[in-house]
Amino acid sequence: MRASSLSLLFPIILFSTCIGVIDFPVNEVSYVVIYGQLTNLDEPQLIQVGRSSSRGKPPQPISGAQVELISSQGNFNAVEIKPGQYLIQGLTGGIPGQSYSLSVRVGSRTYRSQVETMPLSVGVDSAYHTFSDESVISSDGKRLVRLIYVHSKSTLPNSNNLFLRWEVEENYYFDLTDFPDPFNTPPPPCYASDRVNPQKINLINTAALTKNQIDQQLVSREIDFTFKSRHYFTVRQLSISANCHSYWARIRDVLANRGSPFDTPPATVIGNFTNPDDPAEKVLGYFEVANVSINRFFLVPGWIPFYLEPYCEYNPDKPFDKYPAICLDCSKLPNGSGEPPPWF
Repeated sequence: MRASSLSLLFPIILFSTCIGVIDFPVNEVSYVVIYGQLTNLDEPQLIQVGRSSSRGKPPQPISGAQVELISSQGNFNAVEIKPGQYLIQGLTGGIPGQSYSLSVRVGSRTYRSQVETMPLSVGVDSAYHTFSDESVISSDGKRLVRLIYVHSKSTLPNSNNLFLRWEVEENYYFDLTDFPDPFNTPPPPCYASDRVNPQKINLINTAALTKNQIDQQLVSREIDFTFKSRHYFTVRQLSISANCHSYWARIRDVLANRGSPFDTPPATVIGNFTNPDDPAEKVLGYFEVANVSINRFFLVPGWIPFYLEPYCEYNPDKPFDKYPAICLDCSKLPNGSGEPPPWF
């Protein structure tokens, strides 16, 4: 990447509290980065506040910010639950047709988002999957990659001009190594959540459609050792505002133009936050208000048409220090936790 640019790892807050990452270029200047998503679902409503940092590193979390949701339902404060991550209190979900904005105070500076109205309508998805094996060329040479593709058949309301975006999340149980002991004590439970291919931004404006049903491939995911237990995929369809749709389209364009990290000039994608006391200050991120529908399916190992190599299985001939760290400690697994999602 050019010395005059950095790679901002832009956090996308998911409502199971896991964070996906979108990587796109910005000027080498430190910016405040705010991202939040308010939905109609009964789930944690989270706000992330940070500051862009040096090349190739995620934004540095900003602790101690004062975060307030302003709405026709009243105002709701947020509490910091981990560095830079804030949970809106007293609100289980937004209401379609109501308007919301966000105020974030960092030190002596206050940032406010434009008012966003939660759309009244959203479509319904029927998710499904296909498998494929493909040859890819990497620095290690040519290899065979086994993939799962997540698709969705969507039925959309007839009378509405909707602006839609799709996200795909995965959740799975992870089997830690079960070492023998006199009491046959199993290892503690381990669950993980993540965004699937967050660089793939799926957008549709229904005004461009001639029918109210669409069938699209959303994301792909390499089959690996995480599929050795039950593995869920959740498709989230988000009905958003025209401005929000335009914001994500600009991010998609920046990503699509990066044929190489050397051929795209540094760029910033400005969202819906401003500093009223200093309008010239650039603030990155977006406060997204979405009417969301979800559809979920799962896989078990016997349904996968590929051989799954042993990974964490106990081998009496294998020294303890030769096991991968994630096989021994759930906290070493990205987004690993001993607590399952409520629906798991």
